[in-house]
Amino acid sequence: MRKSASSVQPSSRPAPSDTRLTHLPSNPKEAKPQEDDRVQFFLLLEDLTAGMNKPCVLDLKMGTRQYGLEATEKKKKSQRRKCQSTTSQQLGVRLCGMQAWNVKKQEYIFEDKYFGRDLKSGREFQDALTRFLYDGVSYTSVAKKIPIILEKLAVLESMIRRLKRYRLYASSLLILYDGEQAAPPPNPSHQTENPTNGSKSKDGHNNVDVELKIVDFANCVTGEDEIPPDTPCPPHHPNDIDRGYLRGLRTLRIYFQRILKEVTKDEFLERGEGEGIATGAQPADVPDMPSNQFWDDNVMEQDVGEVSF
Repeated sequence: MRKSASSVQPSSRPAPSDTRLTHLPSNPKEAKPQEDDRVQFFLLLEDLTAGMNKPCVLDLKMGTRQYGLEATEKKKKSQRRKCQSTTSQQLGVRLCGMQAWNVKKQEYIFEDKYFGRDLKSGREFQDALTRFLYDGVSYTSVAKKIPIILEKLAVLESMIRRLKRYRLYASSLLILYDGEQAAPPPNPSHQTENPTNGSKSKDGHNNVDVELKIVDFANCVTGEDEIPPDTPCPPHHPNDIDRGYLRGLRTLRIYFQRILKEVTKDEFLERGEGEGIATGAQPADVPDMPSNQFWDDNVMEQDVGEVSF
């Protein structure tokens, strides 16, 4: 027999007396830690490529030192050998991985950390950066991205120069962009055309966007960290800024400026002489002279001030 509504007895469980449970903020930024044993702390992971149709990512290991404060002697020697045999020591940056979308072939190109370890400074390193930015169709795709990268590198460099006692040992700098962006809605009154910079919005900015993100902080040191006297591998100049990281940023700035100057030359764009760069092979009939006009490999060797250990 079905019970009537009046026969249903109220629950014997007591109502919660903690008013905090009934007044939780809807905005996470307004939430504050409560004095409660149940509070736990977590790391929140973010997908940096979320929303991208064809995510293109360049992983750059930054700095001239790749081991942390607690590294063993074996680890220290291993990482020093790796830095000395790659571009890390000279340039302050090493390519650790690359994924780029070729619009013409409708396929990705990939490079791993072993490719990056074999790269030499100068032309080889420049070509790798160019391949990452090139869409397989036109070198204006490279020219449009570089001004954005240079602007964000300048902001990052300015920030790092103010962070005394900080060390970003073994961290990476990711450069990301969407290799197949959705076409913006047509609105002629809000766009202008420029043969080098491509379509621009009314405020003069390129429709293409490039992100720079610092990741991998396991071996980093902050200015608030107290370094014990018995630390196995302390910074040699603990009160200074991270000059090894700055060396890497300076390298990237110089290389991207060099690439921009090269790809915006009319004869380079018209003749398509950079096609071999994008496919990983330098054509036999393309001389190295254009790069040599804009680059002096000795400039990095002479700048001993931007190194930290």
